[in-house]
Amino acid sequence: MGVFDKEKGKYRLPKNPFIRKGISDIIAILKPQGQIMAIEVKTPKRKNNLSIHQKIFMEEVQKQGGISLVATSVEDVIKRLKDIEGNT
Repeated sequence: MGVFDKEKGKYRLPKNPFIRKGISDIIAILKPQGQIMAIEVKTPKRKNNLSIHQKIFMEEVQKQGGISLVATSVEDVIKRLKDIEGNT
């Protein structure tokens, strides 16, 4: 969770040892199996511009059997959900 720094004019992470860098913007639990889905939201121009922390988090989600994706629109998420549904 970030806080808006008026002096710098941007959001920043508070100084907290329990906050981890790179966590995806949206975390969902898929029914019925309870699988985690991590969604990193980017603009189309920045879709391939993940930080090293974001890449590591997404890889860890996948290693644990979860799903991670970079989405530039709701349609990206819907397409991925349909792909998952088609494979079950």
